[in-house]
Amino acid sequence: MDLGHLRCFKVVAECQNMVKAGEILHIGQPAISKIIKNLETEFTLQLFDRRGKNIVLNQNGKILLSYANTALIAMDNAKLELSDIKNSTETGKVRILMKVLAFYLPDIVAKFKQRHPGINLEILQHGDANDWDICIDASLEKLSAQDYYNLLEEEVYLVLPKDHRLAAKEQVQLKEFADDKFIGMFDDSSVNNITKFYCNKAGFEPEMAIKSETNTMFREISSLGLGVAFVPQFVYDAIHSECIVKKSIGNPPCVRYVNVFLKKNKYPSNAVILLKKFLIDYFQDDERFNNKK
Repeated sequence: MDLGHLRCFKVVAECQNMVKAGEILHIGQPAISKIIKNLETEFTLQLFDRRGKNIVLNQNGKILLSYANTALIAMDNAKLELSDIKNSTETGKVRILMKVLAFYLPDIVAKFKQRHPGINLEILQHGDANDWDICIDASLEKLSAQDYYNLLEEEVYLVLPKDHRLAAKEQVQLKEFADDKFIGMFDDSSVNNITKFYCNKAGFEPEMAIKSETNTMFREISSLGLGVAFVPQFVYDAIHSECIVKKSIGNPPCVRYVNVFLKKNKYPSNAVILLKKFLIDYFQDDERFNNKK
């Protein structure tokens, strides 16, 4: 058994489908079947239950997967740390998962590359991405864990079309929108979490009439009178127009916290540490964010 076999087993265990695992690993199915058979021979135990053409990870396989994950993480971390020792200069690659504030991503990347040209960045924006080094995400409460750093706190507005029945009202309460249709994103998004959390707190379940992949669609859909949307203040700054109006919700107050954190159990390379420091400085020093805290 070697690490290559463990990596193959891990992918098969996660997919529970040898054809799909072969596509991911770029290995033919016969080779994958042989690796799995060799592992089962070595441990003298079946790792999968065969059900027709399908395979299901059994209890033996779950135990091996737990140890395989530990071993593979340890080896990947060793490679990263040894690479840091070998390359004392500012080089390397960082995979950044940016779930929020994507509007500012081009400026962040440009300024970081200007300061650290030898570090390559890979940008991820899908919430289900798993292979990343550093993440920017939002929470509804201020996180105090040591692994998290709070970059900023921002108010969350309710955005309405200009001809909405409450558009001219100076102060609004969230409960007044119980019968409105809401515009949201997909289920794991910060906007959806905000919408459900605060509407539930105000005593009603929001009707998510439209879901969009991007925040920019909020402006267009709202302006057509198709719904209202929760929009964080720094997102609103990037998408505002004369077609929509924003309303502060006083009761309950709506805020979110934007945080940066590193992948748990993954060795933070020099490049990752430099990017984290840059992100903290970026949000602390930029007047766009400091003037609104």
